Amino acid sequence: MSISANDVTDFSVNFRVYDYDRLLEESYRVLLPNGLFLSGEIDLTFGGYQTGGSFISDNMPATRELLSRIHCFAERRGLGQWFDPSGIPDLMARHGFADVHAETRSAPIGGWVTEEPMRTVGNLAQQGAIALADALRPALLEHGGSEAEIDDLLNHAEEELSTFQGASLTYHMVYGRRPVV
Repeated sequence: MSISANDVTDFSVNFRVYDYDRLLEESYRVLLPNGLFLSGEIDLTFGGYQTGGSFISDNMPATRELLSRIHCFAERRGLGQWFDPSGIPDLMARHGFADVHAETRSAPIGGWVTEEPMRTVGNLAQQGAIALADALRPALLEHGGSEAEIDDLLNHAEEELSTFQGASLTYHMVYGRRPVV
């Protein structure tokens, strides 16, 4: 059986794909010549959850603890060094993709932005970040603590994200084509 595709998309597979090299290898294999591979990934490294362009601030201890627990979970699951989407363009080039383009965008997390529609975007990003962390509750519990402690950690992180000036989330968009031979 032969499978081929005109386009392959990948959006936020950080927690579902443990071997991004293999994902690119398979995507390249099934793409028809001139087929497009499009990737959109949230930066789940500590540097991806930024406070004014730096790592999580000392003013956000609950958020830092939450990310630390998720990071430890990823390492225990064999992800090794946390997946960093800024390396996707180089990985794509190594796998033979051509015309590789990358863009990085940041969006606020929380309601600290005063202008609409970015205030709404920030509030939605905050809700999404907390929902993601809550969905990873089993991973957070593996690190130790009770359900009540996790609830408390999530509540404090949500409060930090809603008020800390400059908190943002980075999103990487990358696309490239399988060359026509």
